[in-house]
Amino acid sequence: MVQFVFRHLSIFRRPSSIEGKETWEEVHEPRILLDFKVGTSCLLFLIVAAVLWRYGAWFGAYTFVIVTLFSVLSDAVYYRHYYLDVTDRLTATLGVFYLTWFSTRWVIASDPTHIVSWFKLLLQVGSAMTPFKFLNQCRQFPVRSEHWRKNHVWWHVSGTLAMILSIYVSQGGIDEYLHQLHHLDMDTVKLYLTESSLVDLIDIEPIVSLLEI
Repeated sequence: MVQFVFRHLSIFRRPSSIEGKETWEEVHEPRILLDFKVGTSCLLFLIVAAVLWRYGAWFGAYTFVIVTLFSVLSDAVYYRHYYLDVTDRLTATLGVFYLTWFSTRWVIASDPTHIVSWFKLLLQVGSAMTPFKFLNQCRQFPVRSEHWRKNHVWWHVSGTLAMILSIYVSQGGIDEYLHQLHHLDMDTVKLYLTESSLVDLIDIEPIVSLLEI
């Protein structure tokens, strides 16, 4: 049944063979090709699993353990293993969707007019841009080429950092600091801005008004 699904659904369909003569297995025979550098970067996803476990998200923690396993097998152990490659993409996609849901639930209960809420959301969205940039660059080079390896490692590193930051933000990790900044004593702010060398270049009143919102 599993083989039937993989063979007949278009999103899982194997690419056609070269010149239509050789079988797919003959052209793309999977083999073991170890890559310790990429494999080490794959293991960073275990940190995401640990952070999710720390916040009681056991399903997410187990999901990222599975993501790590198939990432290592597909990216750093086997080369051109069709089933592992497809499973790696599926589990990674599941992990991203889960983390997006887990990290943005706070938006539902937040005040959309509060500047702190917008800052948190922009921080989460902004941190996600870099990993996808490296992922897009990965797909422009042949798998296991030096350029692919470099961008793939950075995809794992930046992705791990972005996910940890997003989880931390969603769990209120920076709320205290943001509120402290938001409720700074206005006399202190005005004094600092007045004494700053920037006072001759900018009008401080709009800044003070924004902080007083």
